[in-house]
Amino acid sequence: MIIYSHLIEIVILFYIMYSLRQDQIIEPEVKKNFYISGVFLVCLLTGNQLWQLVAHLGNEWPNQDFILNTIDSICYAFILPVISLLLWINQENVTLQQRILVRMTGPWFILIAILNIWIPLIFITKNAQMIQLPGSRIYTALEVLYFLWLLYRYYVHSFAQYPKDKVLLAMVVIIVVIGQIAEAHQNNYTTSWGSIAIAYYFLYRAVANLYENTDQLTHVFNYYSYVNHMRSIEKKNMTIIAFDLNGLKQYNDTEGHQKGDEYLTAFAQTAQKKLWGKGMLFRTGGDEFVFLSPQKPGELEPVLEKILEKKCDPKYGDYLLSFSYGIAEKAAEESTEAACARADRKMYDMKMEYYRTHERRANNLPKGKE
Repeated sequence: MIIYSHLIEIVILFYIMYSLRQDQIIEPEVKKNFYISGVFLVCLLTGNQLWQLVAHLGNEWPNQDFILNTIDSICYAFILPVISLLLWINQENVTLQQRILVRMTGPWFILIAILNIWIPLIFITKNAQMIQLPGSRIYTALEVLYFLWLLYRYYVHSFAQYPKDKVLLAMVVIIVVIGQIAEAHQNNYTTSWGSIAIAYYFLYRAVANLYENTDQLTHVFNYYSYVNHMRSIEKKNMTIIAFDLNGLKQYNDTEGHQKGDEYLTAFAQTAQKKLWGKGMLFRTGGDEFVFLSPQKPGELEPVLEKILEKKCDPKYGDYLLSFSYGIAEKAAEESTEAACARADRKMYDMKMEYYRTHERRANNLPKGKE
C-alpha cells in the first residue's frame, strides 16, 4: 500500500531544502537546522510508508507486530528532533534557564518513544493494529504543549511585529493541532505526521519572509518592507517618526566604514528594543530610519527623549545615541507621502539646530596655545 500523500509531502520537503540551498540571505545555522529537520521528516514519512508495507504483507514477516511497534516507536522518536530544530531560531531573547529546560525536556520524549519498543508506555501493536494506551494521550498533549511553547519562545518574538508572519504562524498551530486531534481520536497517523511536513513548509515561508524583509546590517525591517507597510496603512491613522543619525559621517571619515556600520547597528537595535511593542522600525536609507506606530505622538515622544543622547545597549558597543527626529500624526484621510514629508521637515529642522548648537559649542571652546 502506497501512501501517495506522503510522496507529495516528501517532494515538497526536497523542494524546500533545494530552495534553502539557493538562498544566500538566510543564516547558515538556520539553514542547517532546516536541512537536518527535513531529513528527519523524510525518515518519519518513509517510516510510516514502511509500516504500511509490513502491515500489508501480513504473516509473511516473522515477528510482524514487534517490527511494526519498532517502526512506530522510532517514528515517534523522530518528532521531537524535528520540532526542536525547526523552532531553534532567534535565541537572543532566550534565557539560560529556558535553554536548560529545552535540553532537559526534549530527550525525555525521545527516551519514552524508544523504550516503547520493549515496554508498552504509549501504544502497543497487536495483529498489525496499533492500540493506544492511556499514556498516549498524555504523551501527545505534552508534545503539543512543548511545541507551542517553543513556537512562542523562538518565533513569536521574531515575527511579533510583522502581520503576514503572524498568519503563517497561526497556520502552523492550526495544522499541527488538527493533525494531533486526528491521531488522538482516529489513530490517523498519516494525517498527524503529514501535518508536521506541511507545518515545515509554512515555517520555512515565515523564516524566508522574515529575512527578505530584514535589513541584513541592522536587523530591522528594510526598505522593501517599509514600502509594503506604507501601502497597507494608506487609510489608517498612524504616527510616523523619521530618524536621522548625527555623526555617522564622522565615524566613517575618522574610524572607517566598519565602525560606522557598528554605530548604525547599535542605534537600530537599541531603538528597536526601547520601542518594542509600540510599532515597527524600518531602515529606509544609509542612516535614515522610520518608525510607524498606532500610538499617539504624546505617548512616543517621552520614550524618544529617554533614548536621545544616552548610551546604546552595551552589547552593541559603546556609542552615544545621538539622532534627530521628526514626528507627524497621519490622519486616515491624509496620504502617507504628505505625512512622511511633514515628519522629514521636522527632522531636518532638528538636525539643523543640532549642528548650529554644536558649532556654537566648538566656537566657545578655549583655544590651545600656539
